[in-house]
Formats: sequence, C-alpha cells, structure tokens
Amino acid sequence: DVRKKGFLGSLSATKPSLKLDLGEYTRGQLYAGVRRLTLNNAREDPAIIRQCLGYLVFERAGLPAPRCSFARVSVNGEELGRSELVAFSDALMTDDDDLLEALAPFVDVDEFLSFWALESLLEHRDGYSQFRNNFYVYRDPASGQFRFVPWGIDLILSGDGPPVYAQSALAYRLYQLPVVQDRYFA
Repeated sequence: DVRKKGFLGSLSATKPSLKLDLGEYTRGQLYAGVRRLTLNNAREDPAIIRQCLGYLVFERAGLPAPRCSFARVSVNGEELGRSELVAFSDALMTDDDDLLEALAPFVDVDEFLSFWALESLLEHRDGYSQFRNNFYVYRDPASGQFRFVPWGIDLILSGDGPPVYAQSALAYRLYQLPVVQDRYFA
C-alpha cells in the first residue's frame, strides 16, 4: 500500500512524501525487518539533513527515535527528485558578479523582487522569504522560470516583523548585492 503522507508541509507534485505499508496486502512482508516506511520529501529543509540529525540527537540522548536514512526514489524508472530546482539552487552559489545572469534562466528577478517586497510589506513572516513556509513554486512551462505564489497568509499585518524578510535562500542571496537592494527598495 502506497499513499501520500501528510498535508500542507508534504505537498509536491514531483516529489511527494509517501507512506508505504509493505504488509497491507501481503501478510508478513518486510523490508530490512520493517513493515512500514515513510519517505519524507524534506520540502521544508533546504539542507535535507535536519530530520535525520534531530532523530540522532534524540537517540544519542537515550530516547526512542525513528530510524532515518536517505534514499533516491523512482517510479517506473523516473526519479521523483526536482532536478530543475537543484540547478536553480546551484545557480544561487554563483559569484556575486555573475549571480543575476546565472539566475535569469530560473527566475524573473524583478517579479521575485515584487513578490519578496510584498511579503515583507504585508509582514507575511510565515511565507517564503522569512520562514520558508506557506508558498508554492510554479514552473511556468512557457518561460521555464519558477514563479513564487503566496499561500496561507493568515498571519499578515501583525505589526512585529523586520523591515526586510531575507531568510530564504533566494532572498538572502539577492540581498547581498547592493544593486539588488536598491531595486528591492524601489
């Protein structure tokens, strides 16, 4: 039995979190002595290590904790990873002088600056730019670029946010460039 795991934090059309119950239809079927497996997509963890690290801390403290490992998952020979996002992430590592050019195939920087500025102005601290939560990324088939879509904005206008939300990888990286800071504030 294979089913999608969780709700909002696990949503992904290309890399869903999955729950597998190997013994649902075949009594006694196990993998490495385990009947049930959870394949998390680590969507909210850009480092893709936090969960395993956290479980290890619990285990080392002598407390019960789930087993954790890493896997590549494919269905009918097609990997469920998000290769375009990996290339986008790699572009973020480009030197400052070449960063905007490296990002151009992946994101319309001016459009992202508007999205980012609105998240900050509305104090959407639970969005992409601050807590890297409650947003969607859509890859426009016409341009091939990623577009950011707000989601879950029920915490806006709280009156206690910083003037610039720049905790996400893209916002943080762009904010390091003085020319982009000027465009952001404009």
